[in-house]
Amino acid sequence: MDATKVEQLRAELAEAQRLAQIDPLIQIWNRRAVIDILRRELYRGQRERTRIGVLFVDVDHFKRTNDVYGHAVGDTVLCEVAVRIRATIRPYDHVGRYGGDELLVIVAGTGAERGAIRTAERISSAMKSRTVMTEAGAVAVTVSIGVAVADIDANDAEGLIVEADRAMYDAKRSGGDCVHSA
Repeated sequence: MDATKVEQLRAELAEAQRLAQIDPLIQIWNRRAVIDILRRELYRGQRERTRIGVLFVDVDHFKRTNDVYGHAVGDTVLCEVAVRIRATIRPYDHVGRYGGDELLVIVAGTGAERGAIRTAERISSAMKSRTVMTEAGAVAVTVSIGVAVADIDANDAEGLIVEADRAMYDAKRSGGDCVHSA
């Protein structure tokens, strides 16, 4: 096998590995990938003695958006939510689709809970700052966000996600369109 063919196969393998980690609709990390990233960040946090924040983001009234406007509009809304989150977070933070209309944001190296909460507040503001333009017209989007911050020696990714999820449900019970911390 010549060098060109080997390089082509390597490139194809790298692309297949990338695609296996990316959500095909909204082009961010998929659930498995974002959980793996969280685990790695928790270990890095232990090594560097920094804290890691997890934001559990849920699009408010998303089922109603799908029911009223259709799933194509819902897909457009999800894509725009991902774009706005990526534009809001730092380059070394991560966002992934956890499921449905739920996304996880990993805030790496946060010194305290306040940093993760500020990130969540920026995301919330970015959502309601303008409507999402869709084929059915403008759609207003808000999000409920739960925030959990790991202790420096934490390594339980799933437990941290559960904490952030509970905080998100507290935000939903408060009427949505807000940030709650664990």
